[in-house]
Amino acid sequence: MKLLSRAALGLAISASVADAQLSIRIGDNDGYGFGVADDGIGVVWPGPGSSGSDYDGRSLAEMAAVNGAAITDVYSALHPCCGPNAFSVGSVSFPVLGDIVSGSLTVDMADFEASVFGPFLVSFNGVVQPWLFNFDDGFRNTVVRSFVLDAATIASINAANAFTVTIDRNGSDDFVAFDYFQLDARLSAVPEPSTWGLTGIGLAVGALALRRRRAV
Repeated sequence: MKLLSRAALGLAISASVADAQLSIRIGDNDGYGFGVADDGIGVVWPGPGSSGSDYDGRSLAEMAAVNGAAITDVYSALHPCCGPNAFSVGSVSFPVLGDIVSGSLTVDMADFEASVFGPFLVSFNGVVQPWLFNFDDGFRNTVVRSFVLDAATIASINAANAFTVTIDRNGSDDFVAFDYFQLDARLSAVPEPSTWGLTGIGLAVGALALRRRRAV
């Protein structure tokens, strides 16, 4: 009985934790609403407006969204002069339950020309990221980029239970677009639901063995 209880308990403990994976996408990977391939070259925006500046390919759900999907699938995502959005600062917010160990942010972006029109100012949970969105991809080109989250960003996410990306184009006159934003992360080890029963069995067998040994 002692051997059985130790084996059962050891199995329960070793199988009781697992890393959880988190993946949240804001916007949809539909090629900006008109089927642009990832890392597209020479994309012709369907318009209306000059060079497609007033293009709006959002679904009704994206138009109504408050988590940041409203700035996806439009050519002038943050330019008050054109397009459906009359603001120059937008945010994308990911709710996060649990503690992140590591993670990355993937963004499908289009037409960034920082050296011509000036860079965008981006912050993660209020902390400015001066290196982000400062690209010269060229007009009519899309690029999918992934950014690894640093330790300070991860700590801020865990403290707030949220990851908010704020994009400010007030220092730029660029027309840009986004197809989607995606957060992928690994959460700290948590008990697997399927192992709770196994843990209970191990503890019960151990308790039974202890009672029998005391009764001898």
